[in-house]
Amino acid sequence: MRWLPQGMRACRSTPQIETLNGDLIEGDVLELGETYRMRVILSTSKNRSYVNLSVPVPSGAEIVDHSFSVSSSYLNKGGSQSETWTRETEYGDKIEYLEEGYIWGGHRFPIRPNQAIYNNEIRYSWSSLYFGQREITFLFRCTTPGIYPTPPASANLLFEPEVFGRDRGRLVVIR
Repeated sequence: MRWLPQGMRACRSTPQIETLNGDLIEGDVLELGETYRMRVILSTSKNRSYVNLSVPVPSGAEIVDHSFSVSSSYLNKGGSQSETWTRETEYGDKIEYLEEGYIWGGHRFPIRPNQAIYNNEIRYSWSSLYFGQREITFLFRCTTPGIYPTPPASANLLFEPEVFGRDRGRLVVIR
């Protein structure tokens, strides 16, 4: 998802669904019992404060919670959740970071988003978000066959409601 302040033309991108091997799923047909990776790209042109991101999954799927011991088998398959940050330098080069933070008094303090996993969506919130592009991934498993309308992923600022971004919703078929 890409988002810009209201009044400027906003570019939107849909979260991508991939297999665990990294193959992109074309269309919105998923197989029952399979585990997939959702990849969401969030970008901003300037530093932001208090950013919230909501990414829904189909109601017939469940998010793989990396804090449970039963999901540890996914660590060998590329991890269950990740976040990377890409920033363009003043010379046009791109630098990718695995985490951000600050050092104070000789101690390292990483800045990680707060994360909440619900039945049909995952929510991230950052107190500060540097400009550039964030790529967030998480795993979900298809558990119930059916046709599921899925709302769009959305990003917004807590204290600036006029700045937001949203992608398109989708109609997911689990068979």
